Amino acid sequence: MVQATIIRCPSCGADGTRPLEGTNERECGYCGTRFVVSGGTKSWGRPQAPAAPAPAPAAAPRPPTVRIIAATALAFLVVGAGLVVRIAMEDRPPPTPRRALGVIGTTAPPKPTSGVAPAAAPSAAPVVAQEAEAAPVAVPKAELRHLRDAVNRSGARFWIGEIVNVGELAIERPAIVVSLFDEAGARVGEQSGYARREVLAPGDAVPVLALITHPPAFARAEVVLRELQPQRYSRVADLQVVESRVLEGSFGGKNVVGTVRNPTEGPVRFPKVLVVGRDAGGHPVALADGFATDRNLAAGQTTGFSVRVGTFTIEEPARWEVNAFARPE
Repeated sequence: MVQATIIRCPSCGADGTRPLEGTNERECGYCGTRFVVSGGTKSWGRPQAPAAPAPAPAAAPRPPTVRIIAATALAFLVVGAGLVVRIAMEDRPPPTPRRALGVIGTTAPPKPTSGVAPAAAPSAAPVVAQEAEAAPVAVPKAELRHLRDAVNRSGARFWIGEIVNVGELAIERPAIVVSLFDEAGARVGEQSGYARREVLAPGDAVPVLALITHPPAFARAEVVLRELQPQRYSRVADLQVVESRVLEGSFGGKNVVGTVRNPTEGPVRFPKVLVVGRDAGGHPVALADGFATDRNLAAGQTTGFSVRVGTFTIEEPARWEVNAFARPE
């Protein structure tokens, strides 16, 4: 049995070679290399053109794990580089703003051609911000007038005067303070006295009385207005004094008796009657007050009253003045 001879390409090792007709050459069907076979010896080459070098063997593919690790490392490098750049940018001082080179729509002034410099443009006068003047805040104002004092039959000392509202705000519960001092200037007594009307409207006047039942020995007395408060909560409704008269009372005293009416459109509570004795000059010299008979008055309703006078009297009044008011519901 004759063994077949396989002639392989000396360039790529392929066994697909074929003889060329009329020559002792063979040609590789895979890479195209031509070579000569003679006397059991093979020589090869490309008669027309030099033989191309054999292609380099392909690199073996990297395992998937290596590729993943390489990609992850590259991603960390990119992120780290970005953070470094950002930190460096944040640490840099802010850039100095450049001066504007020009404004759109305007033309720069021409450069002077002579030795005379152009006149500088007048600079705008600096604008000085002026604070707006705050509107004055209204405060209650009052004066204490026609103040006199006396001692009654029980030994109590009292002061009678009149508070006049000279401001623009209604005053709530106006009052005075009486301070007593000895010869050394030390304070030995203190007493407040409230006006007989809870609300004093602008321009109105109301009598006030302060009483010290058992006064200590003192060298001088000082009477001032207490801190004035604007009207906030108290309300007062004036009542109509229908009729009044002064009648002799028991133990040599006198009573002012009469009738008051509620002229408002709503009910009122605790109707109060104020009786003031005034001298010939109209100054208060006697003071008394008391509640009317009924404590609640409907709109248009009337009630009687009787107020004893004489306890706080400095001198015999030339006339008696009667006023009435109540708290609206």
